[in-house]
Amino acid sequence: MYVRFWHVALALGLSLGLAACTFRDYHAERSQAVRERMYGRPIAEPIGHLGPPDSAITVSGKKYYSWEHDDGYTTNDSPPVYVPLTCKLSVTVGPDDIVERAVFLGNRGACAYFLDYLPG
Repeated sequence: MYVRFWHVALALGLSLGLAACTFRDYHAERSQAVRERMYGRPIAEPIGHLGPPDSAITVSGKKYYSWEHDDGYTTNDSPPVYVPLTCKLSVTVGPDDIVERAVFLGNRGACAYFLDYLPG
């Protein structure tokens, strides 16, 4: 009985580990695809999908836009603990309003919010 339990525990652990790797790879591939899709495109496209940016500044002819998303969850611990999830999408735009750079900064779960709204 002990040996069977050990095998089941090992199989479950490996399955969960592979699932985590698959999610991580999917997220990385999807965010890369979204960033590549944004390069060379008008800034009007991400604004059309995400709405107005949370902040926008212009420095030396370049415009910097950013969108932020906050989310989180509460654990089942005793006492419960709130785990905040945040993500910031920063986009650099040239004087011709064409996207030159896009960067996601934050937690995978919160950044998935942007990936759901942007084509890629």
